[in-house]
Amino acid sequence: QKGIADHDRLVREAGQARERFGRPVTTGFQPPDWQLFPDLATAVGDFTFLNVHPWWVLHRNDPLTAATWVAEAYQLVAGTPGMPAGRTVVVQETSFPSGAVAPQATPGATPENQRRFYQALVATDVPFVWFHAVDSPMYRTASPPGGFGGLWDEDWHPKPVVTLLSSALNP
Repeated sequence: QKGIADHDRLVREAGQARERFGRPVTTGFQPPDWQLFPDLATAVGDFTFLNVHPWWVLHRNDPLTAATWVAEAYQLVAGTPGMPAGRTVVVQETSFPSGAVAPQATPGATPENQRRFYQALVATDVPFVWFHAVDSPMYRTASPPGGFGGLWDEDWHPKPVVTLLSSALNP
């Protein structure tokens, strides 16, 4: 019941925000939310933002499998029955961490594999937003994608993914 009440409140508040501010609105959601409430993709807000983190579905050691999973999740949501023609669907959050608090538990979380993840994702038709600019050490224990998900480390040293970012933006 709580999930239904939360959903109904979200729909109501998105409509109120649009009316109050006269601007397009949306919300971000994860695939499990969409499975329960497909209208999150088709009717809530003016466009669709997805939060698709392979880390949380245990795609932690293979960046190519992780990127494929993100692309498949995007395609499932973008193909939701009733999706309005021309509706913008974007992966607003996705990442592959370059490290982990217990590296031995996730040997795939390396700077090079982070680059490989984004390289594979750039090669798809999935529109996405680069997740974090800089690593956030305070999130490392609770959220390795946040703690190690930046394009630069906490001292602002670029990771290998920055070279990919530069070439993707300046072909």
